[in-house]
Amino acid sequence: MSFSRSKAAVAFLCVFGGGAPGVGEATAWGNAAARAFSAPEAASGPFSSRPTPIEVEREELAIRCDEVEGAPHCRVEATYHLHNPAPTTEEATGVFYGSRQGDLSIQLDGADARAVLVPEEIASLDAAVRAAAGRAWDLLLDRDDDGRAHLPESRIGPMARMPVRTGFRVRLAAGARGSLVFAGPLDATYRDNPNAHGGLAIPAYQARHAALASNDQRDASYSYQYLLAPLWTWGGARVAIAVEFDVPRRWRFSPPELAPSAMRQVWSTTTTGGRTVARVVLAGDATGAPGLPFSFVVPRRPLLNGGPLVGVGGAFGDAHGLRLRVGYEVARPSWMVYSLALETNARDRVSGALVAEAASPCLAFIIPSLGLGLGPVVEHRPGQTATGARVQTTLGWLLVSAVLHVDVFPGETDPARWGLLGQVSF
Repeated sequence: MSFSRSKAAVAFLCVFGGGAPGVGEATAWGNAAARAFSAPEAASGPFSSRPTPIEVEREELAIRCDEVEGAPHCRVEATYHLHNPAPTTEEATGVFYGSRQGDLSIQLDGADARAVLVPEEIASLDAAVRAAAGRAWDLLLDRDDDGRAHLPESRIGPMARMPVRTGFRVRLAAGARGSLVFAGPLDATYRDNPNAHGGLAIPAYQARHAALASNDQRDASYSYQYLLAPLWTWGGARVAIAVEFDVPRRWRFSPPELAPSAMRQVWSTTTTGGRTVARVVLAGDATGAPGLPFSFVVPRRPLLNGGPLVGVGGAFGDAHGLRLRVGYEVARPSWMVYSLALETNARDRVSGALVAEAASPCLAFIIPSLGLGLGPVVEHRPGQTATGARVQTTLGWLLVSAVLHVDVFPGETDPARWGLLGQVSF
């Protein structure tokens, strides 16, 4: 089929994900372009493109990020308020680049606006997007200037071909207005690898709690790119783009620095309910910013999860006899393990101990870890509650450990108790 090469008056690009995310992630893009088409000879005939009078009067852009298992999960919702000032019904056709099936929603006034496009329409839209986005589009297609992938900390990969496309159509009657909404995931163009790898040295808390232990992580930065320039090709004055970021409070986040001429007002940032919200109104025409780059740092969690433990053994000294033990362990840093344990003789004694323990790693799943800890202990028995200190040594191999502890209660006739227990961790 032949295809008209006339320029389109309408094209827009809203980046829901760009570049290449970090190690282990699938490449995700989110780009949409629209223009007007007429096909008087149906799909098998020649197409012609023509300027569309449909205007974008304003845009509302909301980006919300949440933390899921230590990693950011961001979503974006871009609402374009459309107006057809023409005396006739007008239609615009577009594509969304790189959408993932089931993840992307495209709606015009609440109705699904997705559509199947023919190759000629897609080819023209590709050209229109490239022309509108310019250098910003090239940055998403290319590697870094140094050509490196920055492994293992991060990866910025090349885009050898255009990503998958999802088509859509919008139709507005004469004088009508409508809201075109794109909602979907936003993936990073750059990310640090937050995982700390120790090779064959397995931290004691992970060796003991192989099923439930969390991975050790570092502070990790994430960068995103949302392109605005292609919006300029729509008709109308585009009064404003209202932008809102909503991220967890614990993240280190600052609103992107833009030229004063690009903003109708300064950033307004508030913190409430564990969230940080930043808002600004940007100019929606060529005086505004061509793109909205932003980044944040996800700090590592203050504690590493270990897991529960149970043990059984014997106590010696004044409190001799059976000992049962149950507790929980966490860590930070990975070589320092904190445990809270309750112990009883199943009759008349109950004790609780909070121990901080420095522990060597388990090497290659063969050499066991060795830990030495210290902390307070409280013991209750009939008619008396005593407070003292515990010294604890742990020899652990994977889920099984041997625990030797000595409790000292100053001021008592027999101040020392010691126990030896076998322990299983989960």
